[in-house]
Amino acid sequence: MERHCAGDDALRDSRCRTPHGRAHRALARCAQRDLSRGSKRCLFCMMRADRVSRLNEPYPDCPMTLDPQLLSDCHLIGTLDRATVLLNRNACVGWLILVPATEAVDWHELDDAEHDQLSLQIRALSGFTARWFAADKLNVATLGNVVRQMHIHLIARHYDDACWPQPVWGHLTESREYAAAEIEALRQALDTELGLTPAHAA
Repeated sequence: MERHCAGDDALRDSRCRTPHGRAHRALARCAQRDLSRGSKRCLFCMMRADRVSRLNEPYPDCPMTLDPQLLSDCHLIGTLDRATVLLNRNACVGWLILVPATEAVDWHELDDAEHDQLSLQIRALSGFTARWFAADKLNVATLGNVVRQMHIHLIARHYDDACWPQPVWGHLTESREYAAAEIEALRQALDTELGLTPAHAA
């Protein structure tokens, strides 16, 4: 019996409008070659099955284990959906850090669902950071050269801050501690605006 797969259908259907778009059609052209080599399914079918599986299954339980360096440098503020919010201990600049619960290290390693959720969280937390700290400019960055765990910096900069216009890394020499009341006010505001689940200890 002749093998049949979705790749064959896509090859025949020039009007294909799947989310894979042109990539779908390009992969479909490889279907016959893949099958002729003895594969039970073409590359397109295997990719589609993997994507559907990951999108339809709930996220596995993934308790947040934070890198010790992050815990040393930051106050634990609370959690959003599958993400932890930290506050850098140096109050000379308003500096939040978002740590998603993912095994991905670099941005391109996120799956579609993680990417979409994290993008929305970064945008929402960016807006909050800019408003709360009355930023003149907001810096958003993910480096990971020292701490490998994925984390996103959201830094409220001011024209008269301690190291403007240089980046904070390697240039922020001044230091100030947050008062407990400042941290608690930040937690409550994040709870009200973004639905943060506040942590009980800083």
